[in-house]
Amino acid sequence: MYHSHACSHHQKASVFILMAVMATLWASAYGQTPPQGSSLPDQAPFKIEIERNRTVMPGQDAVIVIRLRSGSDRMTGFSFLLAFDTANMIFKQAEPGGFVKGRGWADFSVEPVTATPKDSIAPISLLRITAATGRGVPPDSLQRSSTGLVRLVFFVDKRRAIECRYLPVRFFWRVCEDNIVLDGPEKTPYYALEIHDRLSSWTEPADSATDCLAFAEKKPDVPASCRDGGVPASQQGVVYIDGGIEGYCDLYSSVLGDLDLNGLPDQETDVVALARLLVHGSLCGYQTDSLQFLLKCVPRSASDSVSLSISSLVSFNRTVAGDQKPVPPAAPDSIMLTAKISTDSLTLSYFSSTRLGTLLLTLATDSGATIPVTSGPAFGRQIAYARFEDHCCLIIYDIGRTCLPEGKNNLGGFPLSGLRRVISAKAADYYGRPVKVVLPDN
Repeated sequence: MYHSHACSHHQKASVFILMAVMATLWASAYGQTPPQGSSLPDQAPFKIEIERNRTVMPGQDAVIVIRLRSGSDRMTGFSFLLAFDTANMIFKQAEPGGFVKGRGWADFSVEPVTATPKDSIAPISLLRITAATGRGVPPDSLQRSSTGLVRLVFFVDKRRAIECRYLPVRFFWRVCEDNIVLDGPEKTPYYALEIHDRLSSWTEPADSATDCLAFAEKKPDVPASCRDGGVPASQQGVVYIDGGIEGYCDLYSSVLGDLDLNGLPDQETDVVALARLLVHGSLCGYQTDSLQFLLKCVPRSASDSVSLSISSLVSFNRTVAGDQKPVPPAAPDSIMLTAKISTDSLTLSYFSSTRLGTLLLTLATDSGATIPVTSGPAFGRQIAYARFEDHCCLIIYDIGRTCLPEGKNNLGGFPLSGLRRVISAKAADYYGRPVKVVLPDN
């Protein structure tokens, strides 16, 4: 038996830890059916699903079963790598399900895997669960019809409210071999064909067409090692479906302006949380249910007619600072931004025709230079940034009534390695209105 702390990225309606205020983060929730607008391949050799346990109360055990939805007659083994958060759940035990016991599989093991900073910006625990057919264990004929592969037990604690909250347990990927199904007596490995992190039915999909939220994929991607000839197409045959624990939810409710999900709206920490949300987009690199929920909590700027952008960050900050005034008519303001990039730092200066509420830079980076989402002071301001595979999103803003002044200004330097060039930049003035950005060649 392995003991570990565990917990959430996804919630159904009221909280999601926002990875240190986000993350993450993280991402999409999960019903008993696939997400709307998506379908599972009918001919996939195997479909593996982490079930959804509904209406769990704090202080109780929650059981989750990893099920085999199809391909039962061919399966002779598997290896799964699972991830779960560590804010509200404590992992208690894992045991073979009825399918494994009913067919007399002799080998079953559960081992903890050490998570690294590159794995997630949220505190997660990882488990490796493997099983295979073997000799010496008589089959249990009473359970032959069961499709349960693994039975997981978590204790849901009372340290934070979980009402209307989704605590995900999902398949985790570093390489394609992290999750495989063994087929037939030869135990031929079958790899991921598709991965589904099911969107909940209680909210519309997020429209994240601008800013760094645009980089959040609609669903998890199949690991690169499974694509582009890394695995024969004939062995790409497993559809994985994530699930988790759904906290008891008596009434759907979201608090507008409570971005850090502490129950208190319109605080400075909520402004920080929104900045982190904008640069990261999701806990796990794709649009999770938690992301959908948080977008509903964001007070929108009048300039955000289509999708969430940095305009709402400025407008929200004005509200928190008690400086919300009628927005004046649009003006043809602009800013010329100069970025100097060295091997280990970024230096910024600008010339603006108006006071600025925020700047957003999207920068190309060296591939593989991945770091967690980060926030804090820099350039004499507040910043939030997150680096992904090939780009980095950086927001520079203020909290309160201060701002980036108009005129010619040198923001100074900031240590950040792996940058190559500025891809694009956006700005909003003191009221949240978009400002035209001119970028000299960099």
